[in-house]
Amino acid sequence: MNDMASGNVFVVGPNTLQNELLASTLQAETEFSCFVFKDPAHTLSALDKAEKKSCLALYDCLGMDGKTGLADLEESVADKDLMVALFNLDRKEELEKQAFSIGVKGFFYRGDPFTLFVKGVVAIFRGELWMSRRLLSELVTQRIAVSRSTLAHRLSVREKEILGLMIRGATDKEIADAMFISRHTVKNHLCNIFRKIQVHSKAQAVKRAARYLET
Repeated sequence: MNDMASGNVFVVGPNTLQNELLASTLQAETEFSCFVFKDPAHTLSALDKAEKKSCLALYDCLGMDGKTGLADLEESVADKDLMVALFNLDRKEELEKQAFSIGVKGFFYRGDPFTLFVKGVVAIFRGELWMSRRLLSELVTQRIAVSRSTLAHRLSVREKEILGLMIRGATDKEIADAMFISRHTVKNHLCNIFRKIQVHSKAQAVKRAARYLET
């Protein structure tokens, strides 16, 4: 994969054998240097600011005690120069919103295929968030509801609703049916949304929403 940026990946957690296998396989599939740590505090503290910007810490959530585990993790995630993602998440625990609020940039679940894992790690190194469209939509909706940001002011209530459906992957027809409007009206709303948030496509609008969450 020659189009990848280089960087260091720290696989963190007590499941040493599993994590060593993950690190070695990830390193073989990418240009990243991968390391395994039970507790990376001493290693990460030795990195300077520039080095941290090219590092991703992957925290193993297998056996983690839910919200208590996130509280323990918060101190590490608070370092804004270091990228952090969680893997082996249980979808039933629904910890993503709390994790995102403390700075986590990506979520990988038990049972995810390894190809998806590689794709997500690469995306995070490119500065993107890695999460489901459903979660992204909920976070954008929540952020718009409480924020006084430029994006919140630019969009009308109807446009915000359409943006949320678009992030979930809805087609123009599905948006029209959900909002009881014509597809022509949907296209007009999309044109207005693209103009207001300065993008040219649905894909760019989704990325713009993700960047908005990080501001």
